[in-house]
Formats: sequence, C-alpha cells, structure tokens
Amino acid sequence: MTRFLNFIIVVITGLICFGLYNITHEAQEKEAELRRIEEAIEAERRAILVLRAEWSHLSQPARIQKLAGIHLGLAPVSASTIASFSDLRDRPADPVMIARLPDAAPGNQVAMALPDTAGEEAPVTPRPKPDRGVMTAEAE
Repeated sequence: MTRFLNFIIVVITGLICFGLYNITHEAQEKEAELRRIEEAIEAERRAILVLRAEWSHLSQPARIQKLAGIHLGLAPVSASTIASFSDLRDRPADPVMIARLPDAAPGNQVAMALPDTAGEEAPVTPRPKPDRGVMTAEAE
C-alpha cells in the first residue's frame, strides 16, 4: 500500500512540475508579447508627434497663402466686383417645387421656383453644364 501511495505521490508531483513549467513558459511568452506591444505603441506615439509637427508646418497660413498665390492665381477682390443688395432680384413669393428635367437621368432632380398659375404648366428649361475642364463620368 505504501508503494502504491508513493507512486501516486510521485506521479502527482511530476504532473504539478509539468504544469508549473507550462504556466511559467506561457507567462514568459505573454511578457514578451506585452513588451512588443508596448514598443509598437511607443513607435506609434513617436510617429504621431512627427505627423503633428509636419501638419503644423504644412498648415501655416503664410505657406498656404504663398502656395495659393502660385497655384491658384487668386487676386484680391476689387470693390467694383462686389454687388449691393439693390442689385439683387427680389425673392419670389412662390413655393419651391421639385421638378424633373426632361433629359435628366432618373433620380436627378432640380429644385426650381414655379409661378403660381392655375392649371398651366410652367416651362422647364435645363441648366447649362459648366465647362471647367474637369472630366466627368459622362465624358469618359
């Protein structure tokens, strides 16, 4: 009986040692993973600091104004190009209705003011397409 009891104790001790070894190994792997994650977080923080400094440089008003002058060709607005309120037409009192242009694609709707006429249909004129040198899906 004592031999059997000693054998059981040795087996249990062996299992406990094996389990302890596995737990220690897993803990070391988790610590290494934690170090890798902390290093990655620190690298991202440094990258964020660099990006903030770069954004600060790129968004300086003097730099943007210089680039706008070079690439956009903007000029100051002269007083003769500003309209007064008396130059504007009066706002129509009619409600704004939604109408569909005859040559418009389905779902392409245009808001326009229709006159208050009893039983008459208002003429619908299509808007001219702006020519800005921009390639659209229709031009492709």
